[in-house]
Amino acid sequence: MVPADPLLVIVWLMCVSTALAVTRHLWQDFGLLFASQGAVMLASGLVFVQCVRAGMSGSWAVILGASVGAILGAVHAPVAFRLGPELVVVVSAVSHFVLVDLWLAAPSLTGGSGGLLIPRATGLDVSLPLGGIALGYATLVLGRRRRATKVAFSLVRNYGPNAGSYGVPGKRIIVEACIVYGTVLGILACMSSGAVGYVEIGSFTIGFALSCVMLAVAASQSAPFSTLILVIIYVLGTTVARQLAPVGVVISELFELAFPAAVYILLLAKSDVKTGIRSQNRRSLV
Repeated sequence: MVPADPLLVIVWLMCVSTALAVTRHLWQDFGLLFASQGAVMLASGLVFVQCVRAGMSGSWAVILGASVGAILGAVHAPVAFRLGPELVVVVSAVSHFVLVDLWLAAPSLTGGSGGLLIPRATGLDVSLPLGGIALGYATLVLGRRRRATKVAFSLVRNYGPNAGSYGVPGKRIIVEACIVYGTVLGILACMSSGAVGYVEIGSFTIGFALSCVMLAVAASQSAPFSTLILVIIYVLGTTVARQLAPVGVVISELFELAFPAAVYILLLAKSDVKTGIRSQNRRSLV
């Protein structure tokens, strides 16, 4: 989903960085990791495109697309309560493959593997400004809320739904965070689908979701500059791969799957180095 147009490359960069931000928020503040970014954005993008194709105004199409994202985000909360943080990441990743099967099974609704086109002007005129304003507002609210409730977030991270024992509404806070997660992803899907003028099954892949997960983990352990470099590498890698016709799609899919694996290996290596340094320091003290 990354054409060569510089404007659309910027849109893709915004998608990756913002999806990373909401994923990191859940991980760092609540200890929850979801790998459903691709699934939520595909569903929201499909609703947005279908609404525009049906003649609905772009603003209402964005609202409905974001609403679908909010509903899907809210569904994550009871799953997390039931399964715990360890299994919810696996289940959320599986949800992507379920959605892909449903997508291919209903080509009259989704366009099948070819996807759906929309009038390009509609997307650029409406979804970009509206999406940008909504994302800016969401970021502002999220930042203020995070600073105001830092202690509450710490309790929720350590005790989850049981944080209510300390006077903190753990379940409500997690539900709200999941809704924000889904809403932001929904807005991103509408904005990016409107910008490129289509949505298709490869717009938001499982590789994209896994990359968001690993980047969120890396961001919690690394300096912001290091995370920014990784994001740029991912965006440029997917961009270049898509231009390598006629095998660009295959190369892009391979890159999107290899990238999170590479980040995981880097994190393991970094952890091993830190462990070795600590061990060496203990020996030197003795």
